[in-house]
Amino acid sequence: RFWQRLKAQNKPGKLIVEACMHKLLAIVYGVLKSKQPFNPHQISIEET
Repeated sequence: RFWQRLKAQNKPGKLIVEACMHKLLAIVYGVLKSKQPFNPHQISIEET
């Protein structure tokens, strides 16, 4: 959904890839910092 939303806003491909990488890194950082296993239900719709 995140990718599709950015694509619908006519964002350049490189910017979309960078935004997705940033989003994934933020999720990984949160998992490592909290020392909790990843829970996909914890991420709200607004964030994805």
